[in-house]
Amino acid sequence: MSYSFTQLLWLFFIYGFAGWCVEVIFHAANKGIFINRGFLIGPICPIYGYGLVAVILALTPIKDNVFLVYIGSVIICSVFELIVGWASEKFMHTRLWDYTDNAFNIGGYVCLKFSLLWGVGCICILYIFHPMAVKLVYLIEAIPRTHGNIMLCIISAAFLCDLGITAVNAFKLDAHMRAIDDVAKALEKVSYGIGDGLTDGTLKVQESRAEAERLREKLKGLLEERNLVHRHLLSAFPRLSQTEYRAAFERIQEHRKNLSEKVKNKANEIRENK
Repeated sequence: MSYSFTQLLWLFFIYGFAGWCVEVIFHAANKGIFINRGFLIGPICPIYGYGLVAVILALTPIKDNVFLVYIGSVIICSVFELIVGWASEKFMHTRLWDYTDNAFNIGGYVCLKFSLLWGVGCICILYIFHPMAVKLVYLIEAIPRTHGNIMLCIISAAFLCDLGITAVNAFKLDAHMRAIDDVAKALEKVSYGIGDGLTDGTLKVQESRAEAERLREKLKGLLEERNLVHRHLLSAFPRLSQTEYRAAFERIQEHRKNLSEKVKNKANEIRENK
C-alpha cells in the first residue's frame, strides 16, 4: 500500500501523539505524577512519529513475513535510538537515556533488551494498531479537503514552531549549564586559595572570601535564570540536570566541606599556640 504525503504527515502526528501518551502514562504509572515527557512543549514525540513512519514505509511490503518484519523493526528502531542518543550527547552534552548497565549495549545508546522489545512493539503496531490509524486518516480525509488541509497546516506550523523554539533553547540550556560549571570551577579555585591562605597565614584571605561571595551570587543568578522551555526540559529529562549541574553542586559542596575543615584546623592551631 502506498501513501500520499498528506497521509504520511497525518500518520506522523498520530504516532507522535500516541508515543507521547505512552511516555506520559508509563511515567505516571511508575512515579505517580504527571510530567510532559516529550522533548517538545506540545503533545508530540517526534522520535515515535519518525520511527514508526519509517517502519511502516520500509516493512509494509514484507508484512506477510512476520519474522522479517520483526528483524527489520529491531534494526530500524535501534538505528533511530542510536542516532538520537548520540546526537543528544554530541550537541546537548548529556544523555536522555543510558543503557550502559544493560548487557550487549552499544555505547549506552542502545541495548539488546530494548531493541528486542521495540521489535515486539512494532509487530503490535503494524498488525493491530496501524489499520486503525489508517482508518482514522481516511475519516479525516472524508471531511472537505479545504478544511482538512487547513487543519493539517495549522498542526504542522505549530509543530515546526515548537520544534524550532525547543531546539534553540536546548542549545541555550547547554551553554547555560556550561556557564554554571565554569562558575563552579572558579569557586573551586577560590576555595583552594582561601584554604591555602589560612594555612600559610597570608593576607589574601579577605580578598578570596569576597571573590567567593561574588561567585556564589553569580551562581545563584544563573540557577534562577530558567525560562519555560528550560524548566520543561529539566523536568522531562532529569539526566539533563544530573550532568553539569550535579557535577557543579558536588564540587561546591566538597570544597565547602574542605574549607570548613581547614578553618577548624587553623582555629585549633591558633588556640594551641596561645
